[in-house]
Amino acid sequence: ADAQSQARLLKIRLLAETGKTCFVDSDDLAELDGLFDTVKTRVGCLIVYLTRDTLTRAWCAGEVAVATRFRTKVVVVRCPSFSPPTDEQINDPESYLDLTGCSLVQYGVTMDLVSGGFRHVLADTTPTVVVSDEATGSERFDGMCSELLSILGYFRTKSSFKSGTIAKVAEDSVIISTLPSSDEASASAGVLVSKIQQDVLELTKSGIYIVSPDDEQEVLHNALVEARAVIVLLSPGSLTVCQQLRVIAHSQMLHEASGSQLARPIPVSLPGFQFPGADYYKDVFPNVW
Repeated sequence: ADAQSQARLLKIRLLAETGKTCFVDSDDLAELDGLFDTVKTRVGCLIVYLTRDTLTRAWCAGEVAVATRFRTKVVVVRCPSFSPPTDEQINDPESYLDLTGCSLVQYGVTMDLVSGGFRHVLADTTPTVVVSDEATGSERFDGMCSELLSILGYFRTKSSFKSGTIAKVAEDSVIISTLPSSDEASASAGVLVSKIQQDVLELTKSGIYIVSPDDEQEVLHNALVEARAVIVLLSPGSLTVCQQLRVIAHSQMLHEASGSQLARPIPVSLPGFQFPGADYYKDVFPNVW
């Protein structure tokens, strides 16, 4: 639940790069028996995307246990937010798992199998991509995808959208602003790009540019002046980051000053975002702006 957009974007990237059928387990949680049977009989490689809560989810623990039991290939992606269970929790997974409304035993998945699955996922011998906590935004996800594809035996093609610090953003680009420190917000931007890119390129050959945290203020201002559209993805923490506030304020001011000739910012509210109340404008905004 804490990595829905990341899982969705990873599926999109893997499908585009490998041509292989990919599925996200959360799309098929109604019947866990069928999900576990799929892992056992139809999955060639199980990618375990480890975030803060992954291994506490009963269905994730069950998938790992089944994959380990039936020797399905497992590749691990370990995100910065992941903290492994302790030895005591591995030996007694019931104390670690959220089993609310779910009993793995009824599907033939015992706690001993779960313990074995945990050990396999955490083993040094299991192929693992450790996601860098130094890079941010699309750079972090791109690096992870490249390393993962290498493990899977594929070579990465060129990224499908422009990002990173540049001297000038092409005129008539679609600009996307997101919170680079949020993996979910960055992944949401990637999913959005994959969905709208073809339609955007039919309107403008300049394509899509995702704002980089290192963009110079003048470069960003000029990009907003010449943008075809400005999309602002609002996620938890967005309105505490000066750059996102500048994108919102400057693009709105440019829109009004141009007599509606320039692009107005298009807000997209992501899960978890809360519109600010009076306390924000009193206590938070003055310290950010």
